[in-house]
Amino acid sequence: MPVRVFAAAQTQWQVSMSGVVGLRYEALPMLLECQDVPRDQWPEAMACLQVMEREAIEHWRSKR
Repeated sequence: MPVRVFAAAQTQWQVSMSGVVGLRYEALPMLLECQDVPRDQWPEAMACLQVMEREAIEHWRSKR
């Protein structure tokens, strides 16, 4: 489930002049709802998304 939500968030990255900052958290509730994630699973989904977010940012920064 978190991977599906992470993939759906592909257009929700905050980017600055120095590169990727992170996901736009204000968009995540809508994505979780659209992916039919029950509200009682949102805390676990968010924790998983944050792990994937950190890994993605680290990967992109290592490519510079």
